[in-house]
Order: sequence, then C-alpha cells, then structure tokens
Amino acid sequence: MRKRKEANSMKNCIGNQVKAIDMLLSAFDASTKDLKVYSKQNDSIETETFSILSKAVEWLKDKNAKGRNVFIDIDKVIKRERLISLKAKFKKPNKLSTEEFLESIRTASIVYEIQTGRFVAIWFFDGENDEKLTPLAKELRSRCSYCESAIRIKNLRIPVPLSNLHKKENFNVIYHRVRMKCVSPISFIIANKLDIWLEPNFDEFDIKRARMPVDRLPLLLKEVVQNLSRVHCCSPDYVFAPLITMLGSLIGHKVHAKEAPNSELNVPATFWMISVGDSGAGKSPVHLKLRELYLILNDTAKKCYEDAMIEYNAEKEIRKLLKAEEIKNIKAQITKISGINSEKRNSQIRNLRDGLIKHTPIFAEPTLVRYSTNRATLSSLQKLLGDNENGILMDLEELKGLINNLSGARGAEYRSFLLESNSGFGQHDIDRFTTGTAYAKNMLLSIFSTTQPGVLRPQIGKTIKDTQDNDGLWQRFNYVYPEHYNKVPKEHEKLDQKLWEELQSLFVALSKADFGFESGTKLKHRTKLLDRKAHGIYREWCDHILELRADNSIHSVYANYLSKIKPLVLKIALLFEIVNNFDPQECLINNFDYISKENTERAIFIANYLEAHARVIFGIGSDVDKENSDTIYNRIDRLPEKFSIRDIAQLNWKGIGRDSKKVRKALSILEQRLVVKKLPKIGRIQQWEVNPLIRR
Repeated sequence: MRKRKEANSMKNCIGNQVKAIDMLLSAFDASTKDLKVYSKQNDSIETETFSILSKAVEWLKDKNAKGRNVFIDIDKVIKRERLISLKAKFKKPNKLSTEEFLESIRTASIVYEIQTGRFVAIWFFDGENDEKLTPLAKELRSRCSYCESAIRIKNLRIPVPLSNLHKKENFNVIYHRVRMKCVSPISFIIANKLDIWLEPNFDEFDIKRARMPVDRLPLLLKEVVQNLSRVHCCSPDYVFAPLITMLGSLIGHKVHAKEAPNSELNVPATFWMISVGDSGAGKSPVHLKLRELYLILNDTAKKCYEDAMIEYNAEKEIRKLLKAEEIKNIKAQITKISGINSEKRNSQIRNLRDGLIKHTPIFAEPTLVRYSTNRATLSSLQKLLGDNENGILMDLEELKGLINNLSGARGAEYRSFLLESNSGFGQHDIDRFTTGTAYAKNMLLSIFSTTQPGVLRPQIGKTIKDTQDNDGLWQRFNYVYPEHYNKVPKEHEKLDQKLWEELQSLFVALSKADFGFESGTKLKHRTKLLDRKAHGIYREWCDHILELRADNSIHSVYANYLSKIKPLVLKIALLFEIVNNFDPQECLINNFDYISKENTERAIFIANYLEAHARVIFGIGSDVDKENSDTIYNRIDRLPEKFSIRDIAQLNWKGIGRDSKKVRKALSILEQRLVVKKLPKIGRIQQWEVNPLIRR
C-alpha cells in the first residue's frame, strides 16, 4: 500500500511538471526544440534537449524516480527573445487579506509564497527596457512600505511546480498568478502607483498578434501550411484559414463532435473564417490555389449529375410510354364493365386507378451536388442549402459582397438566414409570389472570405456601438490578422507535388466518407465523443474562457464573442482526429471511436490563437476614444501643464466637442500611456498634469 501511494504521488508530481513545461511553451509560443531541461544532483548538472515532448516526459519520469531536482531555465526556453526580470520580496501587512495583497501586485508574472505572509513577485519585461528597471526597482522599494527588497535580475530559473526543489524550499506557487507575459515599464508604474515619469511609448499598448502555432497542426496540415506559405511568400495564417474551412465544410453533417453523452452541445466541424490583411499581404494567391481542390470536386459532381440526368430522362420517357399503354388497357377494361350498374362500375374504376398509382414507382429527379459557391445572394444560398443536406461552403474572394447583402430592405432577412445556418440545425422559409414557398432544414453553411481591415472596421464599429447590428453575427466569425510577413521568396521554393496530391486525396476521401454511419442515421446521432482525458482538458479550457468573460474591463461585444467559442475546440479537435486517421495509400478515412487527448490539446492551442486574433479585430472597431486621445496628445502644447476637463471642452476640438464624457474617456487612455497623470483633487476641481518628458 505504501509503495502504491508513493507511486501515485510520483505520478502526480510528474503530471504537474509536464503541465508546467507545456504551459511555458504555449505562453511564449515556443516549440519543443526550444526546450531544455536541467537535472541537478550534488554539484553536477546534466542537461537534455528534446525535439518531441513525449521524450521529455519519459526523461522526467526517469530522473524523478532517482530523486533529482528538475527545473526549467527561461533563458534556454526562449532563444528568440531576451527577457529581463524584476524580483521583489513582500511582507504582507496584517491589515490586508491575501486576496487584497495579490490584487495590489496583480500585474506580476509569477507570485509564490516562501513563508507564511511573505511572498516573492516576479515581473517579466522586454529586454529592450533593461536600463529602465533599476530606477523602477528603487522607486518600488521607496513607495511600497511592505516591499522588503526589489532587484533587477537577468537570468531567471523557474522551478517546475511540485518538483523536489519546491518541496525542499517549501515553495507554495499560486497557480493562477503564473502568467508568462511581459509587462511594460509604463504599465508597471501605473499598476503600482509609482511617482516616476517615463517617456511614453505608444507601441507598448498595441495588441500583439499571436503567431500561428504551426507545430500544433497534424503532420499533413503542418507540411501543407509550411510549403504553401513558402511558395506564395505569405504568412502561414493565410494558408491555415481557408484550408481548415474547406476541410470542415466537406465533413459537414457526416459526423459531429460532442463533449459527453449527456451534453446538449452537438456541433459539426464547420467554420466561419475571415483572413484580414492589407493589400499585397499575400492572402489571395494562396486562397485561389486552395480553391483548385474544390474545383475538382465540383467538376466531378457536375459530371455525375449530367450522367444521372441522361438516365433520368431516358427512364422518364420509358415510364411515360408504359403509363400510356396502361391507360389504354384501363380504358379497354372500362368498356367491358360498362354494362354493370353504376355503383359497382365506379368501384372497379377506382380499384384500377389505385392499382395504377400503386405500381408506378416514385422516381426522384437527381440534384446537383455542390461543394462551394461564390454567390452570396439569399435566394441562391437558400436553394443550394435545400439541395445539399451535407452543407455548402460560401467561398468569397472579397467580403464586400456579403456586406452589401446585409444592408437594404432585405438586410434583416439575410442576417436572420445566416444566423439560422450557423449551427447546422436551423431552418428557413422563403415565400415568393412567383416561385412559391421554398423550404430548407438543417442548413449548414461554411463561410470563408478575405478582406482588408478598412472594409471590416465599419462593421465591427457598428456592432460595438450596441446598435441593431449587434445581433452576434460578427462574433460568430473567427479571424486571422497576422503581422506583416517580410520574408523574401526564394527561387528554389516550389510546390511539393507529392504533398499536394496527398492533400487532394484527403479532399476526395472526405467527400466520399460516411464515418461508419448508416445513411438513415439521424443527424444528432452522428457523433464522436471526447475521451475521458480529453474531456478533462476541455473543461479546464472552458473554465479559462469563463474567467476571461468575467473580466469587467473587456467590452461586452468581445465578451459575447467569448460566449460563442465554446464549440470551437470541439470542432477543431474533430477535424484533427479525422486528418490523423486519413490513410493516403487507400484514400479513405479510418474509423475511430473517440476524439483523443492529443488532438484536443492541439485544438486548444489553435483556439487560443484564434481568440487572440479576435481580440485584435474587435479592437480595431473601438477606435473612437483612442482617436480622441490622439487628438488631445497631438495638441497637448495648447494646454497648460496642469489642466482640467473644462479646459479641453472649451476648445471644442473636432470629434470631442464640448462633451465632458468624451474628454474623460480620452484622458483615461492618456493616463494608461503615461502622457498625463491625475493630481490629488483640490476641492471640487480635478486636474491632470502633463508628462514633462514630452517634447512640446
């Protein structure tokens, strides 16, 4: 029994160590090749570098079994960035609770307790701000009465939680305060209310766009994204977005993902994606190349439809002749029974007619299977979704076509139609005087489009203003908006033809796959569940999203987006599981029972990446207060060194006018950027002071 307890304790320890390593990699967007783990015993230090995380796990198990200390050196994990840190020790005042104390140092990257009531806090800064940390540390010691020491450190080793090193030194890491993120010196000053000026740096406040975690994709998708990105000299994001949308649309209603058997959430692996970028970013050429895969499927479907129509018309003529002959025979039989009394005669005629109807088999006219369309009109989409039960992809080269349909007299009906077709289980009726009533059920629409920020910005802006346009339409999209890709194309980079053919085979296999379900299986029964371990990871991610939503500082529109991305991990995990079970030799999808933990973890990384890009997108529409703050900053030389809201309102600047609320919001942004600072209130008048380091 004792050995079993020790084994379980060791297992839990290892599990937390691996979780910490994975957290470090994801937080800094590092790959496993950047991982180096140290083991120390006596005076000797051993190091290991791993290209695959599973090998690192095995190594950790072996070293822990020998009782060695394991920790991670941040300088080795992050080779692309230079991080510097400020480390401070605090003795919590008795008048403050632990929660209140943690709130007072909420911007710290790591907080852990070394003794009862004594804490260590570490802040990560970008290496470019090296010279600024010494005065910050000095000011923190002098301004904070319960700060015992504060020093700048260059090399920081972070022990893995629950490792032997932690046990030995009695560390109690507070997990929710482990945020491997850098803070700016300005943010540090404002958060800790330090009385020190720095020259404002507006770039510090621009949201950095997350890099595409290509290493987290299944092998085939990873190689395709890397190859096409190099060939077309564009960001990997612009390959990933249309590729995942096209694959998801082919899966459609054939199989769904479900968290647990008793869960009501039953989702198809379909996506609404938009690639956002300036002209010349390279988003369109790679999109057009991937379109070729759908053109092949559409051409094949059209050929099958034409052959089916030839057979249908021939069969129709044969049935017409047979029916004419049958009617002739009936007329002859009616002539024979003309002498019978009328009641019996009518009864026999009815029997003959019923027999004719009964023995005439129903022969349905074939429908044209479509995989994609570039028509965004309501009537065309409704007909296509009515004819294609598995769903269809609306593939647009430019978002303007979709936006134009959202305005005008029929814009409300169009928005309603799109919202109905998002879940895959909606239905929609269209009544027309000329064509009658058209009906579609279980509509499943995938959408992909490219666009420029200037086209999307007004739509997001209208949504953020809480007008009637805030119906959740734009929150149902996922966005990629990468940084500018400045790599120069290489002459020798060519499309990997073998890889391209394998991708073509995957598309064909998905178009034919039935995933082991019989044709009559109801849609809600065509499901694959997360396995037990995957389910636990998914629940943790959902809790993380709930924490993000609970943040009062985020806009309600963005919180609405967060409320709609719960199915995102399920969709991506299902798609990844299908790709992993693709057999290129046989050109088929092998059957599988559950969605694995590995693919769920991959899906979480992708979902977090998409959430980070959505955060940027919903920020580009809320620029009104920022523009007003820029107006004040650009004309700050017209203000006295100490000024009030009334001083600005009287100037009646364009965009701000005499609205004191607009002035207050703009000043709040300038405070966060250390352009101005709020002074102690004198009577009823509140004044602000201009940063003396600003060149006026």
